[in-house]
Amino acid sequence: MAHGGSALGRAGDKVVFVPYTLPGETVEVRLVEDRGRWATAELVRVIKSSPDRVTPPCPHFGLPRGQGPGARGQEAEAEDEGRQLEGEAGEQLEFTQGCGGCQWQHIAYPAQLRLKRAVVRDQFARVGKLPDVDVRPTIGMDEPWYYRNHVQFHVAEDGRLGFRALREHTVIPIQACYIMQPEVEALWKSLDLEFPELRQVVLRGDMGTDDRLALLRSNFDELPELEVDFPVSINLELSDGQVVTLIGAPWLMARAAGRDFRVSADAFFQVNTRMAEVLVRQVREGLRPHGGQTLLDLYAGVGLFGLALAGAMGEVIAIEEHPAAVRDWEVNAQGLANARLLPGKVEAVLPTLDESVDLVVLDPPRAGVEPVALDALAALRAPRIVYVSCDPATLARDAARLVQHGYRVRYVQPVD
Repeated sequence: MAHGGSALGRAGDKVVFVPYTLPGETVEVRLVEDRGRWATAELVRVIKSSPDRVTPPCPHFGLPRGQGPGARGQEAEAEDEGRQLEGEAGEQLEFTQGCGGCQWQHIAYPAQLRLKRAVVRDQFARVGKLPDVDVRPTIGMDEPWYYRNHVQFHVAEDGRLGFRALREHTVIPIQACYIMQPEVEALWKSLDLEFPELRQVVLRGDMGTDDRLALLRSNFDELPELEVDFPVSINLELSDGQVVTLIGAPWLMARAAGRDFRVSADAFFQVNTRMAEVLVRQVREGLRPHGGQTLLDLYAGVGLFGLALAGAMGEVIAIEEHPAAVRDWEVNAQGLANARLLPGKVEAVLPTLDESVDLVVLDPPRAGVEPVALDALAALRAPRIVYVSCDPATLARDAARLVQHGYRVRYVQPVD
């Protein structure tokens, strides 16, 4: 499996990336983009399938028609009425464009965990040139469905809400989504929108507090008329990025790791609350605090890691640049006398930090850490660093730079 969700195969000397396939399978594909030494392709038929292939439950998952979406529920059966569902091996099948929200529903969950571990190991070997790193087995979910507390819908041409297609800019309207948290799904199902200028709808919910929030993005700064009959906060993001509260509050409360966190409509929070708690436990295990130490929390966001661990620290110093997240952090830190925040970009603030730190946790965006920030971090000579990453490629790249500064990668723990 390649980083990004496709499987990697070869046709002669050409490397071909194919979504919806699995290692060990023999498949027929149609090339959609040929770059010489490598190409991307779409699946036409599975000639020899993997034992790890399963039937995706979602009616919008983009397999070739006939490749097994057989038991997907009444909504899917209604959508598929009049077309053949079960294709024989080797049959030529028409490809359906799937939504881009999921790529691995055709893979049995235990195999997903093994393959994701292999992807991480491959990125450290190829990108980081660190082939001998200890990559632990992936920590999975007890229930790998209905977990996402934050979804972003686009508006299709007919006004219905949907997700972007996997490889195109088109929007696929959806009738079901198997990864939405129930609180978010209930909010989505309750929407009745007549707002021609609407461009995007962002929905958030929290299973611990039952808070729900909608953020509307439109092409014009005209305030819509609204009517609600249950508790929900509704906000509108204007063309200049300013968020205006229409109903309720410009934030929701999220509960994780034994604390409530205020999260603004446009601030980041882990999209899987249950596994966010696993991440906090893993950070604590990696840092091994023993009291009286100073923790540096980089890309602190609303404070998930630093504030959750503040009780085990002598002091927590956080750095965060996003204005809404900074305001949230200050609210979330109330009552913690040992926590303080330095607002600004990590690459700007960190080189000016003239304090001794014992432990570091960082959770940067997908692009990773700027080299100047990594160099400044290494110059602090903190004995122990825990790097939380949502992208194994930039994680491997940044780890390699820290190794050049004298650090050693003790282990890598994938968390699904």
